[in-house]
Amino acid sequence: MSKRTKKKFITAVPLFLAGSLLFSSANIVSAYNYTSYQGLQIADQARIPAESRTSDADKKMDVLIGKLKDPKLILANLPTEEVHPSLWFRDSELPDFQKRRHIKDSYYEKLWAKIQSDVEQYSQYDYTDAKLHENNRSRGAKLLAFYYIMIKDDPSINTGKKDMILRKAKEAAVFMYTGTVEERTKDDGDIYWATYLQDYAATYDWLYPFFTEKEEKQARSRLKKEAQFIAEWLAAPQPPRPHNHRSKPALGLGTVALTLSKEPEAQYWLNLAIERTNNVFEYQFSTDGISREGAHYGQFTLVNLIPFLWNYRNVSGTQGDQTVSPEVLIQKSQPIFEWAVKTRMGNGWLPNTEDSYVKPYATHMAAGLYKNTDAPHYGNGMKLSEALQWSYANTHIYLADYTGATSQYQIAIDEYLTYDASVQAKQPTSSRTMFMNGGINPVTKQPYGGNAILGNQWNAKTETDGDKTLWLMFNGTPESDNHQHQDQLHFNIYGHNALFATDTGYGQYSAFNSYLKTPQAHNVITLNGRSVRNESDPYQSLESKYEMDTPFFDFAQKEGSYYDDESKVIGSHKRAIAFPGQQYFVVADQAQSTNGKADWSMSLHSLGALRLEGTHAQWQITKEATPELTKKPEAELESTVPFYDLNEAKMETYIFPTSQTVQSKNGVMSLFKEDLPDTYLEAKTSSDKTRFLTVLVPQGLKEQAPKVQDLSTNEFTAARVELNGNTDTYLLQDSSGKKSIAGHLQSDGTFAWARETGSSTTGVMMREGSQLTVSGTDLLRSDAPMTVALQTAANLWTIEVTDPGKASRLSLMLPEGLTAAGLSLNGQSGAAFETKGLTVEIPVKQAGTYELAIQGIGKSLSNSAPTADFKVDAQSGYGVRDKGTRTIQVDASASKGDDLTYNWNFGDGTTSDKKSVIKELKAFGTYLVNLTVTDNKGRIDSKTVVVENLDPNHAPEAKFTSDVNSGRPPLTVHFDASESFDPDEKDGDRVVKYKWDFGDKTPVIEGTSQQKVEHLFNKVGSFPVTLTVSDTSGKAAVYSEIIEVGSLYGYLNVDLANPEDEDVYVLFEAEDFTYNSSQGEGQISLEEDGASSSGKYVKIGSKVPDSTKDSVLNPAWKDTLPADKIPNGTPYVEYEFKVKHPGSYQVHLYSKGTSASNGSVFIQFDSSDLTRVTLKDNDWKRAYDNTQFILSEGTHVLRVYSRKGGADWDRVLLMTDGTTHTKVQSTIIPKIEQSYPVEPPQN
Repeated sequence: MSKRTKKKFITAVPLFLAGSLLFSSANIVSAYNYTSYQGLQIADQARIPAESRTSDADKKMDVLIGKLKDPKLILANLPTEEVHPSLWFRDSELPDFQKRRHIKDSYYEKLWAKIQSDVEQYSQYDYTDAKLHENNRSRGAKLLAFYYIMIKDDPSINTGKKDMILRKAKEAAVFMYTGTVEERTKDDGDIYWATYLQDYAATYDWLYPFFTEKEEKQARSRLKKEAQFIAEWLAAPQPPRPHNHRSKPALGLGTVALTLSKEPEAQYWLNLAIERTNNVFEYQFSTDGISREGAHYGQFTLVNLIPFLWNYRNVSGTQGDQTVSPEVLIQKSQPIFEWAVKTRMGNGWLPNTEDSYVKPYATHMAAGLYKNTDAPHYGNGMKLSEALQWSYANTHIYLADYTGATSQYQIAIDEYLTYDASVQAKQPTSSRTMFMNGGINPVTKQPYGGNAILGNQWNAKTETDGDKTLWLMFNGTPESDNHQHQDQLHFNIYGHNALFATDTGYGQYSAFNSYLKTPQAHNVITLNGRSVRNESDPYQSLESKYEMDTPFFDFAQKEGSYYDDESKVIGSHKRAIAFPGQQYFVVADQAQSTNGKADWSMSLHSLGALRLEGTHAQWQITKEATPELTKKPEAELESTVPFYDLNEAKMETYIFPTSQTVQSKNGVMSLFKEDLPDTYLEAKTSSDKTRFLTVLVPQGLKEQAPKVQDLSTNEFTAARVELNGNTDTYLLQDSSGKKSIAGHLQSDGTFAWARETGSSTTGVMMREGSQLTVSGTDLLRSDAPMTVALQTAANLWTIEVTDPGKASRLSLMLPEGLTAAGLSLNGQSGAAFETKGLTVEIPVKQAGTYELAIQGIGKSLSNSAPTADFKVDAQSGYGVRDKGTRTIQVDASASKGDDLTYNWNFGDGTTSDKKSVIKELKAFGTYLVNLTVTDNKGRIDSKTVVVENLDPNHAPEAKFTSDVNSGRPPLTVHFDASESFDPDEKDGDRVVKYKWDFGDKTPVIEGTSQQKVEHLFNKVGSFPVTLTVSDTSGKAAVYSEIIEVGSLYGYLNVDLANPEDEDVYVLFEAEDFTYNSSQGEGQISLEEDGASSSGKYVKIGSKVPDSTKDSVLNPAWKDTLPADKIPNGTPYVEYEFKVKHPGSYQVHLYSKGTSASNGSVFIQFDSSDLTRVTLKDNDWKRAYDNTQFILSEGTHVLRVYSRKGGADWDRVLLMTDGTTHTKVQSTIIPKIEQSYPVEPPQN
C-alpha cells in the first residue's frame, strides 16, 4: 500500500494561502505567425536564407541547411589560419592577463581569489572517470587550464603543483564528453551544451601548446565530434518556436568553429551558428533589446553570447568580409546590453516580468566591446562602455550565482578575461525616463508598445541621494510564446531603495507555477477573467501613445484588447501612467466591453505588509514584517539564500472612486526561487465599462502621507492630491468634448492634470482635449482635440506637444503684466507665434517642445479660488423598507468664496442649484454626491461625498441537517432545511424558496416546498451540498456541507500532511488503484514485473481512444483538457484517498520501460480539468506546467486516463514540496530499485 516519508524543506508560503489561489484561466489559442514580426536582427538579412523564417518542416530545413553549407555563403568570418591561443588572447597578450591578478585591491584580485578557491575543489576530481558529471568535467577543464596558463610563468608557485594542474586539465580535455548522448540530452541538457562547448573550446585553445601529439589528436577529435553532433541536432526539425534551446547551442558551436577553424566543416558550423542565433534573437528580443521571455532568459543568453562576441573579435578581428565582421555583429547586439541599462531599477536589478526573477545583468563583461561607441542618449560625451560599466558596478548582487547556469558556467574566469579596468564607470546624466518601442507601426503610424520607464534620476542605491530614486516600468512588450505571463499593461514600481509593485516572477521552482502566470497574479485589469493581449498578432506590441518626458510631467499610454476563445475582440483597455513632478505615480484606467455588461477586476500587487482601510492601502517593507527582504541571511546560508537588502519604506495607495469595494487577497510571488507571501488588492465592478484612478506614492517610513480627496461623479473619475506643498487635481472621463469640473480644474480632455503651488498654477496637461481651465483662467485652448502639457515658470513657459491631433493652433492665456518675447521649437529659436492681448496663439504643426520666453512682472495665474464644502446630515443610513427611499439634507454653507453659485449632482441623474437641499434618494445603493461652486470671477471648486442608502431588510439564514454525512455508494441522504429562517419575520418577511445543489452534477432542485429533500449519490467523492434560501424580498443566503461518498472498492486513508510537517511524500504503488474502468483486452491491465518496485506496474494498451487527435482537441488543449472533452470510453484508473489537511499538492508518475516516445496520460482530481503528464523512461515526471491541485479536507479521487498510443507507469507520487523543477527531479526523488523503500534525501 502507500508509503509516506517526511522530507525537511523550508517553504516560504504557508499552506493557508493555497485556498485563496483558486483560479480559472481563459483558453488561449497559440497560433503564431512568425513572418509578421521583426525583432532584433544580428545578421545581414540579405544573406540569411528565406527558409530561416519558416517553420521547421523537414524539407524546408533540408533546403536551409543546404544553403548554409554553400561555400559561397559567409555569415561570419573565419580566420585565415588557425592559431592557439586566440579565443581570449594571443601569446603576446598573455603577460598582461597574468599581471591582472597581482593588482592590489582590484576587481581582478577579487575574482582571482574566487578562482583559486574553486581550483582546490576541482583539482580533486578524477577526470578519466566516465561517471563524472559533464558539469564538473567541463567546468574543471576550463578552470584548471585557465589557472595553469595564468601561473605557468610564476616562479613563486612550485613546479609540482603546476604539473599536477596541467595533468588534470589535459585529462579533462582528453576525456571530454565521455558520457552518452542520452545523458547529455536529458532534462533540457541542450541549453547547457553551449557552455560545455565553450568551456572545452577554451580548454583546447589554452592547452594546445602543451598537448602531446596524441593528446591533441584525442582532444580535437572529441571536440569535433561534439560539434558535429550539435550541428546535426540544430539542423533537425525542432519545436515550432524560436527558442534559446537552439540559440545557446548555436553560440557554443560558433565558438568551436572559431577554435577548429581549419576543419572543412568550420564555415558551415559558423554559418549555422549565426543563422540559428539570428532565428531566435529576432523573436526573443525586440529591436530595443528587450528580452520578451524576461530578464532571467536574457541573462541566461548572455552566458554564451558574451564569450562568443569576444571570441569572434579576438580570433577573426578585421579579417575577411567587413560587412559581417565582429564589429558589425557587436554593434547589432548592442540593444541587448542597452536594455539592461535603460530598464534597471535603482539597485541595478531588472524586473521579474514574464518568467523571470529580479535579475542582475553582467553588462560589465560587455563594456570593453563598446569603448568606441558613442552613447549621447545617456549624456553628452558618454560612451556606451561607461554606462555599461557603471550599471554593473552599482548593481546589488543578491546571490553570487545569478546567471541561470550555475552548474556549468565559470563566470569568474570570463569576468577576469572581459572586465576592463580602464573603462570608467560613469553615471548617465540624461533623463531617466525612457521609452522603448521597437519601431513604428506602419498602419497606425504610432510607436509599438514596448516598455516605458518613468524615473526621476539615475542615482543608484549606493550613490548620493540613491534613496530618493523613483522608478516605474510599464509593460507593453510583445508576449513570448514560451515562458509568457498574462501581464501586458502590468507595471512595476521601485522607490526609496525598496521594490513595491512587482510582477510574480519565474514559476519553474514555485509550488504555484500555474497561478503565477494568470492575469490576477499581475497588476492588470481583467474582463470576465481575461487579460489584455494582442491575439490578432501576438508578436506585435500593444499600441503606445502620448509619451511625454519633461522635468515637470511624464506620461505614457498603452492600449490593448480583450479576446474570447474564438479570438474575437470582446473589449478594450486603455491604461495611462502619469509621473507628476517626478514625485509619485498615477495610473488611469479605462476599459470597455463590446458585449454589454461584464465583470471587471483590477489586481494590484506589492511586496510588504498590507494595511487596507476602504480604498486606501499601505504596504510596508520593514525588518520586522519582511525580514526575508531586508535582513542578511545567516552565514551558513549566504551561498543559497538571497540577500535582497531592500530598505525599510512604504507605498501609500489610493483607488478612486472611493465608492467601490476593495478587498485584500492572498497570493504568492517569487523574486528568486522562492514563494513569498503576497497580500494584494482586488477591486471588482460589473458594468459595460469601468474607470479606475490609482495614486501610488512610494515614501520613507516616516514621511507624511499625502492628503487626498475624491472628486468623482457618475460621469467621470477625479481626485485631488496634496503632497510636498503642491496640490494636484486629476480628471478622467471616457470621451472628449464634454467639459467636466473637478476641484479647480475644468477640461474636456479624456485625462487632465493641474498642479497648484500656493495660489499659482505651475503645470497642467490634457489628453485629447481642446480646453483646460484652472480657477477660471483659460490656460490651454486649441481648435481641435490635442495632447499637450504646460509648465509655467517665471521667465519661461514650456509647452510639450506629444500629439497635435488635427489641431492647427494652440492658445495660451498670459497673466496681466506679462508679454511673450520669443518662441523656440525643439531648441531652434524663431518659431512663429501671435499675440492678441493676453492671449498667445501658436501654430502647431508638429509634436515637440515649444519654449515661450516671458517678460514682465505679472500677477499670479490663479488668485484665491473658492472652496467647495458641504455637510450631509447622515452620510450612511437605512432607507424605507421595500421602497428604498431615504431623505437626506445637504448644506453648502461651509463653502467659501464671493457671490457663489451652487451646482449639485446627486449621482442619480438629479441636480440642484440651491445652497441647501433636502433630497430624497429613491433606491438603495451608494451615491457620489458632488457639489461644484463658482464665484463671481468664474473660478470654480468641487467636492464629492459618498452617501450610502442601506437596505434594512436582512438576508435570511440558511441551515440544513442530514441523517448521514458519509457512506458507500449508492448512498441515500435525507436533508432537512427546517432550521433556516429569516431575521425579519417580525416584519412579515420569511423564507419562501429552497434551492439544492448536491455537488455531483445532478440537476438542481428548487421550489417553495423543497424544505426537505432526499438525494441518491452514485459516485465516489467528497460532494459539497449547497442550500440557497430566498425570502419574500428576494434576499438570499447560502449554506454548504460536505457529504463523503466512499469507494465500493475500498480506499486509502492517507493523511497527506501533518501540521508539523513541512513537506511530505505520499507514494502509491501501481496496484493501489481503487477502480479500473477498462473492459476487454488491450486496454488497462496490471502487469507482473520483478523489476518494478512492488512487482507490478500499470499498462495501458495502444488500442484506446486517442484523446489528443485533431478531431477531438482544440489546439489549446494539448496540455490541458476540459473535463467534458475527454472522449467517451477512454479507460482510466482511480486512486482514492482522504485528506485531513487542505493544501496544494502536485502529482508525479514514475514510468516503466521505454514509453517516453508516446507515453503520456491525462490526470484529473475529482471533476477538475485534465492535465497532461508526459512520461519518461524509468524516471519521474510531474504534471504539465507544475500544476497544483488545491485539495480540501475530505475524500478525493485521482484519475489517470490513457492519452494516446499506450503508456506504462510503476508508481504515483503526491507531494507538497514546491521544489519540483524537471532538471532536479531525479535528485529530489531518487530512483527506487528492488530494495525499495529508499528514504528520500533528508536535507
